[in-house]
Amino acid sequence: TGRHTEWVLIDPDKADRFRHDGDQYIPGSGHRWSHVHRTKDAQPNFKAGNAVAQAVEDDEEELPWQVVGVSAEDMMNRLKRYFNFYKHEVQAAIEGSKLPALPMGGKGRATAPPEGFQPPKAAIADEADQSDSCSE
Repeated sequence: TGRHTEWVLIDPDKADRFRHDGDQYIPGSGHRWSHVHRTKDAQPNFKAGNAVAQAVEDDEEELPWQVVGVSAEDMMNRLKRYFNFYKHEVQAAIEGSKLPALPMGGKGRATAPPEGFQPPKAAIADEADQSDSCSE
């Protein structure tokens, strides 16, 4: 791009997804971003056999249409804690724990999952986030 710096958004698989020219405190939004198709660190997938990768058109809807600057480390840490707490609450709901009692007139008073119910394993929780506490 001829620029010395760039903004890059990275997906959970640690792959570059979108880029924007740097040299700005806060990048723009929408069409100022573009999809990234880098293969510098790509490794061959031997399980794919003779399969040929099919090119997929870039979806304009995926572009970051809102970009907000988080200017303080304290705010970033708070946002991270809020998100971890959110994941914890969603996981608890999936497991059926901490459910409120049924309202008056409801059938039964069960606040626990049925006997023998097996909740999905870590449907939301990320192994990478296990070190972060979600009980704040």
